[in-house]
Amino acid sequence: MMLELTKEIQRLFASSSNMTAIPIKQLPEEYKAWVVRTNREFGVAIPVDDSINIVEKFSGARLRSERMQIGGVSMNLLLLISNKENLRLEFSVICSQFVDPGEDGSNRALLQTKPQEWWERWRSLLGNKYHEKSVHGLLGELVTYLILLEKGESPYWTGANGSSVDFITPSNDYEVKSTISRYESNVQISGQFQLDRNTDKPLSMILCRFEPSIEGYSINDLVDKLVNHGVDRYELESELFDLGYEEGSSSRNRCFKLHEIRHYRVDENFPGITLKSFKEERLPERVKHISYTIDLTGIPYDEWSL
Repeated sequence: MMLELTKEIQRLFASSSNMTAIPIKQLPEEYKAWVVRTNREFGVAIPVDDSINIVEKFSGARLRSERMQIGGVSMNLLLLISNKENLRLEFSVICSQFVDPGEDGSNRALLQTKPQEWWERWRSLLGNKYHEKSVHGLLGELVTYLILLEKGESPYWTGANGSSVDFITPSNDYEVKSTISRYESNVQISGQFQLDRNTDKPLSMILCRFEPSIEGYSINDLVDKLVNHGVDRYELESELFDLGYEEGSSSRNRCFKLHEIRHYRVDENFPGITLKSFKEERLPERVKHISYTIDLTGIPYDEWSL
């Protein structure tokens, strides 16, 4: 059955048009599924309970729940989709495993009740090629965002745009680092421009120390707090999407205790490598990028709190 199922999915991938949902005939009615195609994505879908809400990514594919209309009937669907047209044949094999009910419907039951478990299995097998900011790293930035708002700083979060600093305010710029180490205060500096100053504004470094926990702060908690402080939810969610944390992602519910927040002033006494560290303020020939670690032990700092 699996081979015929895969062949049917491959054929429907090749022949389906945009904004369609075509039933897979190899499957019995009690285990119905569809091949779906949107403007940019294609894949398969199965019906799930309205309580299922999930959005995940792995290896060029997405697993998400979405309410759609099929044959005039609105239903909550669990979709496995991709936009990699050049990998249609390979993707069809995973899709056939996805819609196959399994022995006595066991696979379908798992998907309809515990889709996260199915996703974790496939992610472990195929690897996750989507590189995202660590949860505690993102939490550090969101915590800093909230504190700066409370201080009346009017911060601009650079988010996912790859800026050399994380926050820009009218009076100060801020670079945020996070750690889950209980005792070390090492921070990674990526690039020769991260601590360099192209403006007259002061630069600060914020170090947030977290601990994984069943309670504490989560991404979802801080999103709600930021929105309550006047941050536009749509703009905030757009940045989180680009960072790999769209709504429904299970990582947004992971909690961390916040043990301390340190504020360092990055001045002439702060250790670092910038262009001024080199002769004629130019990198040596053929050196393209510099990455190094700073031990903040013994460097003066102010304590912040949330």
